[in-house]
Amino acid sequence: GRCAFCEEPISFQYPFVELLSGLSAVLAYTQNDLPVAIVLYVFACCLIVISFIDIKYYIIPDVITYPGMLIAVLFAIGNHYYHFFGEPIVTSIYQAFWGLVLGGGFLLFISEVYFRLRKKVGLGFGDIKLMTMVGVLFGPACAYYTIFIGSFCGSIIGVTLILLARGQMARPLPFGPYLALGAYLYLFAPIDWQRLMGI
Repeated sequence: GRCAFCEEPISFQYPFVELLSGLSAVLAYTQNDLPVAIVLYVFACCLIVISFIDIKYYIIPDVITYPGMLIAVLFAIGNHYYHFFGEPIVTSIYQAFWGLVLGGGFLLFISEVYFRLRKKVGLGFGDIKLMTMVGVLFGPACAYYTIFIGSFCGSIIGVTLILLARGQMARPLPFGPYLALGAYLYLFAPIDWQRLMGI
């Protein structure tokens, strides 16, 4: 279709984002209590925005991750003492700490090792901040499965694109959308991830 005002073609991105947003609202509301559903819906919208921006511009905006990390810390502290929210939101500051370690901390370690070995940046700091937000807000299990699922899906897509391009990829592959997909699937897909992965 075309815009009613400027007559320019409407990108598929806009209805697709609206569809994902609506699906997220339905999944969040039908699977959780209302307070948790609101948090999950807002978080899902952040993941959607992050994914499309990272695909197009290769950045994960600080305007999302910095407030997200701060809110995650406040939620962890508040939930530790007053239990405002149920799972999958962290219920203690200890869960938040280990989520930080397994999320942002693990990716920071991988990034540092890669840089020292290859002398070039292999993992954007935006990915680290995204996983810090995920880990602190949803705990170590979510951080672990997000990284695993994201890495698995990213590897499949990456290898496929390399084969199609015959080893000559014109553009680097952003990691943020795959991390976002991992977090989204962990939070919304009705799957027993521990049983599925044999852990």
